Amino acid sequence: MSVAVTMTYINVRKGELELMGMQYEDSAKLLGEGLKRRFSSKVLSAAALANYYTGRFGRQNKNNAMVWPNVTISNFEEQTMDLLTAAVGRAISFNPIVTNETRRSFEEYAASMAGNFGADSLLVAENVGDRVVSDGIFCSCAVDGGIISQQDDPGLHAHTKYPTWMVPVYQIAPIKSNSKAVLYNLHVESARVRALDDMITYKVPTLTAVLQLVQDRDDRPSSILFHPVFGEFKENGEKADVTGSISIIFSWDDVLANNLPYFMKGIIVVLRARTSSSETRFLFSFSRM
Repeated sequence: MSVAVTMTYINVRKGELELMGMQYEDSAKLLGEGLKRRFSSKVLSAAALANYYTGRFGRQNKNNAMVWPNVTISNFEEQTMDLLTAAVGRAISFNPIVTNETRRSFEEYAASMAGNFGADSLLVAENVGDRVVSDGIFCSCAVDGGIISQQDDPGLHAHTKYPTWMVPVYQIAPIKSNSKAVLYNLHVESARVRALDDMITYKVPTLTAVLQLVQDRDDRPSSILFHPVFGEFKENGEKADVTGSISIIFSWDDVLANNLPYFMKGIIVVLRARTSSSETRFLFSFSRM
C-alpha cells in the first residue's frame, strides 16, 4: 500500500512540475512577444511623426520657407494623441537640435509661437515662480556632485559628443499636464545624454535607461524612446543629418501589464539600470489591466 501511495505521489508531483515548467516557458514567450509588439508600436508611432516633420519642413520641400530648428506643427496635440495612444505612452514631443548659433533665433521664434500651443497661461503669462517660454531654454539637473541646481546656460555637459548642442522640448502632448516642460533641455542629464548622442551619431531610435520621473511621487520606473528627425529624405537608404528627435515617454508597468498570461493576476518585477559606476534597482508590482 505504502509503495503504491509513494508512486502515486511521485507521478503527481512529476506532472505538476512538468506543468509548471510548461507554464513558465509559455509565460516567458508570451511576455517576450508582447514586449516586441509594444516597442514596435512605439517606434512606428515615433517614426510616423518624425517623417511628418521631415516631409513638411525638410529641404526637399521647395515651397517651405521655414528653417530648422524654427519649425512648428499646427494643432500638435490633435495630430499626435492617436499616435500616443497607439504607443501606450504618457507623453509625446518634438525636440529640435539647437546650437549656440541658432539658440537666440529659436528662442525668439518659440516665444512668438507660444500662444498657439493650446496650453494654459503658464506658457505666455508671468506667474510668480513659474517659467514661461519667453524665458528661453533651461534645465534643472543634477550637477556638482548630485546637488540639484537650476541651469540656464545648458548644452555644456562634460560627457557628450556634442557639448554645445541643446535638445529642448518644444511641442508636446498632452500639453496641459506638460506645459512646464516646454523648452526644457533634454541634453544635460546623463540618463538622456547617452541616448540622444547615440541617436544623433548612429541615426537610429534609442532608449534611455530606467528613469524615475519627477512627476511620479511613488516609484514608477519609466523610460524615454528617442527617434531621429532628419533634415530631408534621401534615396538608396542613405540618412540625412539629424535635426531633432521625437520622444515618447512611457512607464514599464504599462508595457508589461497587458502581457500577463491569463492565469496570472499580478506580478512582482525588478528592473535594473546600470551605468559604468552605479546600479539602480526598481522593485514594483502590478496587476492585469
